[in-house]
Amino acid sequence: MPLILEAIVPLLLITLLGWGLRARAVIAQPQWDGFERVIYLVFFPALILHTLATADLASVPAFGTALSLVLSLGLICGALILLAPVMKRAWGVEGPAFTSYFQGATRWNTFIAIGLAGSLYGARGLTLIAVALAAILPFINIVSVLVLRRFVPGNTGGLQLAGILKNPFVWSSLAGLAINLSGLPLPKFLLSGTDILGRAALDRKSTRLNSSH
Repeated sequence: MPLILEAIVPLLLITLLGWGLRARAVIAQPQWDGFERVIYLVFFPALILHTLATADLASVPAFGTALSLVLSLGLICGALILLAPVMKRAWGVEGPAFTSYFQGATRWNTFIAIGLAGSLYGARGLTLIAVALAAILPFINIVSVLVLRRFVPGNTGGLQLAGILKNPFVWSSLAGLAINLSGLPLPKFLLSGTDILGRAALDRKSTRLNSSH
């Protein structure tokens, strides 16, 4: 089997398993919701932290990769905001609907990227994904808050540093990067623990895809 299929097929099968479980109501909706919250607060931050903390950043062009990703994403965000009046006139897309389009166009599927990068390119692929995590996650979360504040009527929430740092994706990215750059060795039990939790995020997030449809 070609390598690309070997990387994609397991993710596809897990996704189909999740769809089947949801379609047959094997797992009730309140249970799905509880799993989602645990993933958001615990499993996914562990995955991000572990990936960043253990990445060999010196083996890849980390700065150039991060800069190109942020600039590319910034151009996409800017283009979407400039097109907002056109979308409003042509298709009636405005307010909350525009923010959905915006986030759909700018956010990425982290668990798929990590799964494919590791399977296709090994340690180097995971390192590049770690660089992407550190560059993109804080940036897009901040921009998303600004877009929501601008385009959702009545949304008066400000861009507060404390609120941003409480976002699990942001603090886990910053923590993982800080651990990596500090050069301090982490106890093996901590690395093993975050690895196990992170793998749970990948497996569980895959089964959740399309479960609400």
